[in-house]
Amino acid sequence: KQWYQRRVRENKEDPEKCVIETTVKAATGQGSPLDKMYEEALRQTCEQIVITSAHPRTCIQVIVQVESEDGAILAVMKNAMCLALMDAGIPMRSMFAGVSCVEQENGELMWDPTADEEEEYYRAVCAGVAKE
Repeated sequence: KQWYQRRVRENKEDPEKCVIETTVKAATGQGSPLDKMYEEALRQTCEQIVITSAHPRTCIQVIVQVESEDGAILAVMKNAMCLALMDAGIPMRSMFAGVSCVEQENGELMWDPTADEEEEYYRAVCAGVAKE
């Protein structure tokens, strides 16, 4: 399976590796500052996993369209991104997965919280797990 390589604008071009761009499109309305944070988290994950030296002077665009949201959205985005990269045949160092966890005020941990459960959290963590 071949994947489409897009040439990068010269001011962003890197002669030694590909450039990764991420975009998060909200389900409704305009994007928020939170979407920009998600884009940066996805880009950093992608840069660590994708073998960027395999395709110099090209660009990999990852566009995540949020259709609905019921919690653990960053973990869901990371999982969707991993599957999309695999489907496109992009060379990666390993597979990865996102998992979300919240700590409630009483100290209990809750894995894969819903949106309502996320509102009641004390701390939240979204981790990417990779195995080489």
